[in-house]
Amino acid sequence: MEPTFRLQRAVMLAARGDETGARTDLEAALARVGDTADTQFQAPILADGAYVCLLLGDVSRATKLVAQLDDVRRALDPRYSPPFTADAVTLVAGCGYAETWLERFADSVVTPRLTAARLAWSGRAAEATDLYAAAAPQEEAAARLLAAEQLAGQGRPEEAAAQLERGLAFYRAVGAHRVVRDAQSLLAAASYGGARGRARAAPSPRAPMFESATSRARHRTWPARTCRTADMLRRWDRGSPSRRDSARADTSGARHQTCREMPGPADGAIGGCPGRSSHRSCASAGG
Repeated sequence: MEPTFRLQRAVMLAARGDETGARTDLEAALARVGDTADTQFQAPILADGAYVCLLLGDVSRATKLVAQLDDVRRALDPRYSPPFTADAVTLVAGCGYAETWLERFADSVVTPRLTAARLAWSGRAAEATDLYAAAAPQEEAAARLLAAEQLAGQGRPEEAAAQLERGLAFYRAVGAHRVVRDAQSLLAAASYGGARGRARAAPSPRAPMFESATSRARHRTWPARTCRTADMLRRWDRGSPSRRDSARADTSGARHQTCREMPGPADGAIGGCPGRSSHRSCASAGG
């Protein structure tokens, strides 16, 4: 469990600009990847570790880790459809493995998450944002940043700017300063391109995504990891919690409070506990 906790903290630290802290947790977690040959142990460490590298701007190392992850995935049943999060989808696209993974999972069982991943890897992330919005604000935000990058590359700056603003609203709200800063150049470029030859529309208020009535209702059924991430980011504002406190926050039975209420892939929704396939009784994990 330690590598999992370390990588979750590394993601938060990297997003908030603490490169030293993020790298410390990253290295400690990656050092454990060889503890066992179990695919379910190795794959999450490689995926999360690569995502941390991507957040830190180390694309070369992130790509190497995705290559390792790709080798691990080959051992799986080709019909298996991993529960791809928006972060994982962004990682695969950012490291140039979109086409490879489209082919890799061409025969996998179709799920809402795989459908969203295929859209994103086909350069149509904007069409997947509503699917991710049904899962969690964090996933919607990640998908919108990817959509903005794709739209800008397709010469559609106004649409890119709109997607980016909506995505950045979440990251601003949780204090993910590095993510916001790194996205500003894309936002500026998209805004400039969209403004040429026409007057720009007045910007909309930058309210946090979860301040609307709809999003407040959605917050009650956020996936466990999203709730933990938002909670831990707020904790950093009040001072870094101890390792024991961090672990207690992450392993609290409260994070499973809504797992049994959340739809899984069989219900036609992208939401549901991301770890549902690996633990059989979320409904009984309430502490």
